[in-house]
Amino acid sequence: MPIDELVRRLGDLTLPNQLFRHRDHLRFAHHCLLRDGWPFALDAVSEQIARFARHHGQAQKFHATVTECWVRLVAGALAGEPRDCSFEQLVARHPQLLDKSLPLRYYSHERLFGEAARVRWLEPDRRALPRCPIHRGVAA
Repeated sequence: MPIDELVRRLGDLTLPNQLFRHRDHLRFAHHCLLRDGWPFALDAVSEQIARFARHHGQAQKFHATVTECWVRLVAGALAGEPRDCSFEQLVARHPQLLDKSLPLRYYSHERLFGEAARVRWLEPDRRALPRCPIHRGVAA
């Protein structure tokens, strides 16, 4: 589905839960980062994913640290790319983003999947995440 439709359906809560998979989360983060820039995109992504989870009766599935980790990973990958880098170009150049276990390179299992990490941002305990340049996005 095109990104504008994904964004619209997330926003109006008409997207079925089973159609919002890992790749779609990344595409949404990529879109918000290009549109809003870091750190503004983090708020947009976190709020919308939490709202989506609540709407589908799965509020407990929203995970603050996992969400921020992925937005930071996408932002870090985008930092070295041209401004017009499409999502497909981004994952072609950074295929590790498609690996759902990527956050475990930065976090121990215990830290990432503890209750504290679910409800608020926790810094990684294995190695630092890529830096996110602070900037304001421009509508993509």
